[in-house]
Amino acid sequence: MSTVLVVGAASRQAQLVTARLAQLPWVERLVAIDVTRAPRSFPALEVHALGPAAPGAADQLAALGEGARAVVALAWGRPSQWRPAMGNLLAAASSIRPEQLVHLSSAAVYGAWPDNPVPLTEAAPVRPNPRSAFAMDMRAAELMAQQWAERSPSTRLALLRAATTLGADRVLPAVLALARRSPVAPGDERLVQFLHAEDLASAVAHVCDRGLQGVFNVAPDEGTAEGTAAALRGRGPLLRAGAARLPSLLTGRDGSWGPGSKPYVEHTWVVSADKLRSTGWVPEYSSEQALVVTDQRQHWDDLPQAKRVALTLGAAGSTLVALGAGGAVWWRHRG
Repeated sequence: MSTVLVVGAASRQAQLVTARLAQLPWVERLVAIDVTRAPRSFPALEVHALGPAAPGAADQLAALGEGARAVVALAWGRPSQWRPAMGNLLAAASSIRPEQLVHLSSAAVYGAWPDNPVPLTEAAPVRPNPRSAFAMDMRAAELMAQQWAERSPSTRLALLRAATTLGADRVLPAVLALARRSPVAPGDERLVQFLHAEDLASAVAHVCDRGLQGVFNVAPDEGTAEGTAAALRGRGPLLRAGAARLPSLLTGRDGSWGPGSKPYVEHTWVVSADKLRSTGWVPEYSSEQALVVTDQRQHWDDLPQAKRVALTLGAAGSTLVALGAGGAVWWRHRG
């Protein structure tokens, strides 16, 4: 039986991850660290309020994670926070010497460029758009982890590059992906991609359980047309309000994407998760399903009849939870 240390554990997404990790049969002790204390929702979970970026945090992390088999680094804060936090975490890992370090990153590190291959595999060049604060920060954190791993050959490093994730902490990524500032010409639609938060959590747990090493994209499929996604998400108050906030989001005055993120609204940057799937990971939701089940507004009737029929038929062989006039709760798994 072993210990897993999770740093950045207070967010909703992190709580989903820790819940999955707690289900692994070999996990006896799960240590959750963040600036604010995460809820203690099951016996194996040990929670600590500790700012990973604080001076002296490295020693405290090392003490709390002593003997850990795996260290899981989840996303946190702005550069003023994550750089020292990442440094402290890696310093602690040098003392802990875990078998595995799992670092959660973003598919945004590939960049949003007009010449992107579709889909992007792990072999694609890493070209974050240089004026996107979020993408550049994610890549910088990756490099810190990779450089540490080169000096720590006894620890397997797994980098997880997740697609835009829905169902946990924020809805702004969906707005960023769907709220274009100008109309899209017919036949010129890009692909967009969405990962359900539960699927991201299951991917992290799967990587830990298998002790995987290397870079892995995390996505449910190879995306869907943005027009289809916009129709599924609907044009309710959430998307309209988000679209109104898009200019400030793109200039860094709202959210963490920052200046220069406009390419992520305009170009395709969907990824392939075939490498992770080949290890046995299976997502429960497609991109389209993730959009619908994480949207609290009921808008089944907003869809064209042909689309309603196609999506209903697409659920054949799966569990259709509920369907009624004005709204739908969709299937859990495509099989």
